[in-house]
Amino acid sequence: MELQKLFKMKLLLLLFFCVNLQAQPIEFIVAAAVGGPDDTITRKLILKLEEQSNLKFVVINKPGAAHTIGYNYMNQSVQPSLMISNNNIVNNDLYKTSKPVFKLGTFTNIVFVSKASPIKDMKDLIELSQKRQINFAHGGVGTASHKAMSRLCEKILNCLPVPYKGASQAMLDLLNGTVDTFAVVSYGADSFLQNTSYKSIGKITNEDNWVILFGKNLSDKNIETIQNILSGVSLNFFIEMGFN
Repeated sequence: MELQKLFKMKLLLLLFFCVNLQAQPIEFIVAAAVGGPDDTITRKLILKLEEQSNLKFVVINKPGAAHTIGYNYMNQSVQPSLMISNNNIVNNDLYKTSKPVFKLGTFTNIVFVSKASPIKDMKDLIELSQKRQINFAHGGVGTASHKAMSRLCEKILNCLPVPYKGASQAMLDLLNGTVDTFAVVSYGADSFLQNTSYKSIGKITNEDNWVILFGKNLSDKNIETIQNILSGVSLNFFIEMGFN
């Protein structure tokens, strides 16, 4: 009898553990501030995943240091987690504990200047660089804006990169003239496009730079669920967020 009671107790504990494990929310880590491009697309993805599954998520914002703080948090966490990044760091030690789950697409960057700027388009920007130095802002080495502006700088002989911790301060400095231009990933550019203080002068597409959903400590079932949902989403869903 005592053995039966002990067995039942262990069985109940095991069932309790499994139920709680199944109900455990997945951490969706955002290596950027609330309201930024990564945060925006993360929350849109969560809505899509939750409406088509029983999965639950909690957003963890870990901004700073060109996403390094977010990467380190993911490495140290023992919770099931997801995070958006790009293929340029797949082999980086920062991602040594995670693996690609789904390719979201390649991204487009929208190039902004202040409304008061004489620059009307990309051609104007290049021509102006022949007369004086162009200061272009970026969100830190390795970020999408850095890669985009570096590609643009290949066409501009006289340019100076100016690093920022996020888009907000860079866009403020566009208004006061500290920098001439800044590229924002299009899936997070809605607020800037609607702000009449800025104007877009063109786009830069990095066709070799994939945006990838990475995962860690996820069950095979959860990975399969996420992949099936995102594979079945219409192409417009990704296009609306700025992916090609």
